[in-house]
Amino acid sequence: MRRRPRTCLVRTRVRRGATTGRRRCENRGKPRRDRDRDGSGASILQGVEEYHRNGVGRLHHHSRELNDSPNPDTLFLTCADSRILPDVITASRPGDLYIVRNVGNLVPEDPAEHSVDAALDFAVNQLGVSSVVVCGHSSCRRCRRCWRTPRMKRLAPWDPWDSGSNMPARVWPGYRDDHPALVSATSNGFSEVDQLAIVNVAVQVERLVRHEILAPAVASGALHVVGMFFDLSTARVHEVDRTAWWPVTSR
Repeated sequence: MRRRPRTCLVRTRVRRGATTGRRRCENRGKPRRDRDRDGSGASILQGVEEYHRNGVGRLHHHSRELNDSPNPDTLFLTCADSRILPDVITASRPGDLYIVRNVGNLVPEDPAEHSVDAALDFAVNQLGVSSVVVCGHSSCRRCRRCWRTPRMKRLAPWDPWDSGSNMPARVWPGYRDDHPALVSATSNGFSEVDQLAIVNVAVQVERLVRHEILAPAVASGALHVVGMFFDLSTARVHEVDRTAWWPVTSR
């Protein structure tokens, strides 16, 4: 049985001292720790206290190696969504991943946007990573927004799917024109939003393979670009390349 979404009421103000109404927002995920049923509301600092009591010992034996220079083997570009746990879904140790996050796991094309380029340059040319991963996920709210407004006429000016990342121009045509990764995702029963998210990963893989910072190392075989898709409903990871999708299984 599908659970009914929990709703909350949020008051909105248009001027000081004046309340005009209330809007509804949905919270379909797990209960937030700052909204406990008993009203106590755990803070992030209480989480730190819990770590000091029960978690610090598990990390302490890595302290010596972590105190030295960083030595990751993989740059992991993924969505800012809080449900994505890169270390967990790749069974990585502390320090293995150089993690970069943004909304929609995008490789921006805007020349004025340098954050991802800077991370790629540092990871490849300074840290010497051997892999670059772009990881999307199911139930992506950014992809859902893209799906609901396919012509991209109503996106807010700050929206990262707007011209800064040039994603509408690249992802939507791939979806509309039956991108090979879309055909594979469709045949495996993914929803339309998740199909779009898988195409998005494939498009980002294409961009990374051709990226001027990565291309020489990719051509020489020193660097591998890997696409991943994390299915939240099954907690399984799937591999995505420029042409297809398939489950990651024991090899």
